[in-house]
Amino acid sequence: METTSPSQILSTLCEQALGLFAGPTLREEVLPDHYAKLQGAIRGHAVTLHTRRFVGGVWRSLTIATIVRQADGELCSLTIVGLPTSSSLLPILGVDLIALQGTLSLVAVDLSPTDEQLFVEQASPILQTLLQQAQAVLVPRKRPAFCHDTFSPLALICAARPGGELRLGESIAEFLTQVQALCARTTLVVNDDRRQQSAWQRQRAWLRSEQENRKEANAMSLIFGEQIASRYLQEFLFEVPHE
Repeated sequence: METTSPSQILSTLCEQALGLFAGPTLREEVLPDHYAKLQGAIRGHAVTLHTRRFVGGVWRSLTIATIVRQADGELCSLTIVGLPTSSSLLPILGVDLIALQGTLSLVAVDLSPTDEQLFVEQASPILQTLLQQAQAVLVPRKRPAFCHDTFSPLALICAARPGGELRLGESIAEFLTQVQALCARTTLVVNDDRRQQSAWQRQRAWLRSEQENRKEANAMSLIFGEQIASRYLQEFLFEVPHE
């Protein structure tokens, strides 16, 4: 990763995520305009929320969203939400990065467990590596109450230390590479009905907890308006599926 500005770091990570995850096993869904492209403003600057969603393979859905400043094309945020099929027992991939005022002001990265055994054996080492690589350049942030029961104990929630944005971005890039390697070696169907049902319920609980994230809902409402933000978050990004 050669670039150093936070916006460029986000752009590089977005391109990497699309290259890693949007492979031949996935197909891109055609989204309605009210999800694919939203117009809003941040501190008087016009912005656009671009959203793409892919399905297939081990992913029930994989959503990649960016908020881009219209005047100069700079990325303000990158969000990746990977909801696995319950039959794979994979953890939920969550990445939320915000680049404002010349720094990475919020970094939230996790592999939220849906199956304890798979998490401990295969996902936990990936998060441990991320934490070790990023430790020197992060400023820890308090874990929000809404995610106490759904995020993993190794979730990275922080901001970047001044001058540490590039190293933190490189650590997240390596994390994404390791996640894709985990997906590639994962069996599509684990023949254990009890574990599959448990994984499904934990994914639904994760989505419900995300719907309770009032800070994100309020921020999105300020940018896009309350009704549009609520529909996007509640009925699309974090929609809780039926049993």
